Amino acid sequence: ALNADYYTANHHKWLCGPKTSGFLYVRRSLQDEVHPTVIRHGANTAHLGVSRFQAEFNWIGTYDPTPVLAVPTAIEFLQGIKDGGLSQVMKDNRQLALSGREVLIEALKLDTPAPSSMIGSLAAIPMYALEDQSDVEIDAFQKMLFRKHRIEVPLFRLAGKLPCLRVSAQAYNDIGQYQRLADALVEEVGS
Repeated sequence: ALNADYYTANHHKWLCGPKTSGFLYVRRSLQDEVHPTVIRHGANTAHLGVSRFQAEFNWIGTYDPTPVLAVPTAIEFLQGIKDGGLSQVMKDNRQLALSGREVLIEALKLDTPAPSSMIGSLAAIPMYALEDQSDVEIDAFQKMLFRKHRIEVPLFRLAGKLPCLRVSAQAYNDIGQYQRLADALVEEVGS
């Protein structure tokens, strides 16, 4: 439906599936360009897939399929936690991400960095107060947030320049967590 050339994601974040499970979609016309990092004998075994692409990825040697096999149960769980199922969970996650972003940009007295229409279940918040910091100092700031405030939040440089933090939303989050992050940020960098 996205008409994507490539699409990949992990199941642990949005589907609450086990880590190490994920998927890769490659448009059929581009599959000859994509290979796994390790090609085992599956590449030469025709019955392991309807195409060479599938054969290369379907048999990568000995591995534990448990994480992938658990994904349907994770989806079933998410379907059952809200009326409206997974679709409602996704809508609520988006709304929480927007609300959490608003809490943060108000606390830090920032202009809205991107229109709401561009936000899904995660949002990036510019951290202008860290703009003159080195990568080492930004990493230390992230570690301090965890050590002092018990807040785990990714910090990265947008286009290699502007420091940003990324917040995301899932059914187990609540608006109070974003307020707690906002309070910690104001305490550490001001508003």
